[in-house]
Amino acid sequence: MAPKVKVLILEDIAADAELMRRAVSGMGIDFSFLHVKTEAEYATSLHEFKPDLIFSDFTNPGFDGLSALLKARDLCPDVPFILVTGTIGEELAVEIMKNGATDYVLKDKLYKLAPAVRRALKEAEDRRTMVKLQAMLDQAQKMDAIGQLAGGVAHDLNNILTALMGYTCVGIETVAPGHPVHADLLEIERLADRAARMTQQLLAFARKQILEPVELNLNEVILDSEKLLRRLIGEDILITHKLSGDGLTVRVDPTQMEQVIVNLAINARDAMPQGGVLSFETAAVELDQKHVGETPDVAPGPYVLLTVSDAGAGMPKEILDRIFEPFFTTKEHGRGTGLGLSICYGIVKQSGGHITVDSAPGFGTTFNIFLPRVPEGLPTASRRPHDGRPAASQSGGGETILLVEDETPVRKISAFILQKLGYDVLEAGSGEAAVRMSRAHGRPIDLLITDVVLTGINGREVADILRIERPGMKVMFASGYTDQSIIDHGGPAAGQFILRKPYKPEMLAKKVREALRGGT
Repeated sequence: MAPKVKVLILEDIAADAELMRRAVSGMGIDFSFLHVKTEAEYATSLHEFKPDLIFSDFTNPGFDGLSALLKARDLCPDVPFILVTGTIGEELAVEIMKNGATDYVLKDKLYKLAPAVRRALKEAEDRRTMVKLQAMLDQAQKMDAIGQLAGGVAHDLNNILTALMGYTCVGIETVAPGHPVHADLLEIERLADRAARMTQQLLAFARKQILEPVELNLNEVILDSEKLLRRLIGEDILITHKLSGDGLTVRVDPTQMEQVIVNLAINARDAMPQGGVLSFETAAVELDQKHVGETPDVAPGPYVLLTVSDAGAGMPKEILDRIFEPFFTTKEHGRGTGLGLSICYGIVKQSGGHITVDSAPGFGTTFNIFLPRVPEGLPTASRRPHDGRPAASQSGGGETILLVEDETPVRKISAFILQKLGYDVLEAGSGEAAVRMSRAHGRPIDLLITDVVLTGINGREVADILRIERPGMKVMFASGYTDQSIIDHGGPAAGQFILRKPYKPEMLAKKVREALRGGT
């Protein structure tokens, strides 16, 4: 049901005010009228009645229509103001319109009032829509700028971490396990892994992360996120778990799913400013046709259910209906982006799942996330990091690799690792140098490994040039984030592979072998 349109009528003659009401009564709009006669009543009503539309006579005793217009424009500038008056001169009409009146109607032609009202309400709605769209555009541009900054910072950090991880892993291999420095190097490696996870969170925010869905137990993601959640939500909120013991294998990107958990936890924190309980529950469930009938994009079958509940104030239906809309927020201006829950919705949908929310004022909020369950008996990925050192089966066989990287520490440690694995490595610090080196090299080059972002000729351009000159050469792009210049409709082109930064020696060795074997 549409809300009432509140009309404030400033008119000292009651009969004239009644004629105005009758003139618009047949418009099919539910009006609520308030008739005032004096300046004091008018000023009070602008504050308390909060009209959607104003009718004003011009010749009110001691308070003319122009003064009423100026006060309305000062207190409620977006509310349409229609002057309804007797005879009015052309010069005065022009002055009134210049000062912001929406329209004017002569009292002896009140049949024109209804069309004027319809135009005024439509124009007001159009203005509100434009304001909302502009605010959304401004917010989107702001988020895009922050995302670009976050992506750039993460890219630079990933280069530093690649070199740090590489040298650390080399040191761990070199120093005997019993030596005190060995333990220190392991601690450096652990901290580098932690920093790498932080850069992935930056990239998730910037929406530039390379997605890597794996099969894993959902309980692992929840438990691995707990330390981060405790820092985010504070000491006044108790986190509880009721996690099912088995049958909880799903195929998701761990970083993305951690982002969902973090966003829901932050939402719960904001709903419980005085503290409370945040609970996580998991269960293996079966959704039949009855359960999915109202959501046609959800298929019946086995699912893992993650329930996230808080003991906050809850939400009314009008907020629940919009809870996943981008940019919708109930927080104070500047306190929230309105994107947190819409990101959760998108991630769950991209993972083949479904998310619902239940809430009511005074009864807290519960989010239910349904993710397709992977059948039992299939191997699942471990969330525990590999030690980073290459396996013996990943050694090279004398193949030639052209390594293009403008960050010297990254290039040097990567070349050292590849040479140690048994590859012949050609190093280039720029795209131009790589092209010259390739043309001067008279023998085959089996694999090109190039950073995407290079000064001068970028990595994609280097690959395009050399693939023409060396059609049998494999190409691997090293990147801290997905770059649209190397991703074609969701995946690399034939003969191209992606090495995600930051990488350890083990990952470099593995990806190189995959590329040289043609991905087999």
